[in-house]
Amino acid sequence: MFFYLRNLRRRYFENNKAYRYFAYASGEVLLVVIGILIALQVNNWNENKKETQLVTNALQEIFENLKVDTTNLNIFYQQCADDETAQNRVIRAITERTPWNDQIEADLGRVMLARNLVSVRNGYDLLKDIGIAKVKDNELRSSLVSYYDLAIPKVYQENKDDYFEFEQVFLPYAREHFEDWLFGKKGIPLDYGELQQDHYFLVSLKFNLTNKKNTANAGWDALEAAKRCLRQLEENLKVH
Repeated sequence: MFFYLRNLRRRYFENNKAYRYFAYASGEVLLVVIGILIALQVNNWNENKKETQLVTNALQEIFENLKVDTTNLNIFYQQCADDETAQNRVIRAITERTPWNDQIEADLGRVMLARNLVSVRNGYDLLKDIGIAKVKDNELRSSLVSYYDLAIPKVYQENKDDYFEFEQVFLPYAREHFEDWLFGKKGIPLDYGELQQDHYFLVSLKFNLTNKKNTANAGWDALEAAKRCLRQLEENLKVH
C-alpha cells in the first residue's frame, strides 16, 4: 500500500500537477494576505488622516479662542493694576489726611474691587475629548496644559479671593458708611473726615493689597502664557 502511494505521489510530481496546484494555491493565499495588508494600511492611513484633521481643527479653534483671551486678559490685567494704584492712593490720602478731591472720589470707587474674567476654552475642551496626547509637538502640548490647567485656574482662584473680600468686607461697609458708590467709578462717604480716622477701613485696604497684587500677577502670567501658546500654534498650523 505504501509503495503504491509513493509511486502515485512520484507520478504526480513527475507530471508537475501537484507542484502547479500548490504554486497556484500559494499564490492565491499570498494575494489575499497582501490585499488584507493593503486594506489595513489604507484604513490606518485614513484613520490617521482623519485624526490629524480633527486635532488640526481643534488647534485652529484654540488659536481663535486664545486671541479673544489675550484681549480679555490684557484688559483684566490693566484694570487690576489700575485698581491697585487707585487703592494705594486712597491709603495715602487716609494716612496723610489729604483733603477731599475728585481723584479721591474716583479712587474710592475702585477699592477692593473684583474684576470679571472669562476664558474661552471650547477648542481646548474639544482637544481633550480627542486626546491631548495626539498633539505631536511636545512644547505646544506642554504650553496648552500650562495655560488652561494651571495659569487660568490660578487667575480664577485669586479672583475668587477678591470677590470674597469685596462682598464680605467692602460692600457691607459701604452700605453703612457711604452716601453713594458706583462700581469702578466713584465713592462718596457719608463723612470723609470720619473715614480718614476709621482704623478698620484702613487696615482692610492694606490687607486687601496683597490680594490685588496676586490677582494682577496671575493675570499677567496668564497673558504671557496665552501669547506663548499663540506663537507656537501659529508655527504649528503653518506646517499643517
